Amino acid sequence: MPTWSDPEIVALRAVLASVAPQPGAPVPTWPERRLGIDALGGMTPVSESCKVEPLTLGGVAAEKLTPQGADPTRTIFYLHGGGYCIGGCASHRNMVARMATA
Repeated sequence: MPTWSDPEIVALRAVLASVAPQPGAPVPTWPERRLGIDALGGMTPVSESCKVEPLTLGGVAAEKLTPQGADPTRTIFYLHGGGYCIGGCASHRNMVARMATA
């Protein structure tokens, strides 16, 4: 089970701290926050063995991620958190690709 002292968590916390607004700085707008979380997610690209296809579901932008050798009869439908304010395909792409591959 991961703990706060695991190297990956320490590194993530350092990245988050490096992009946090300084005390007294203006609070980022929601569009600025969205760009930031997308950039953070983009720091770890998806493996080339995972096919990424953009699509639209019910008028909402989505993606289909298909790992090489995937069983076509199995599907994961992943909805990220974020309260309809932050996060999306770009911010969660790598994590979802890793889940699909596993």
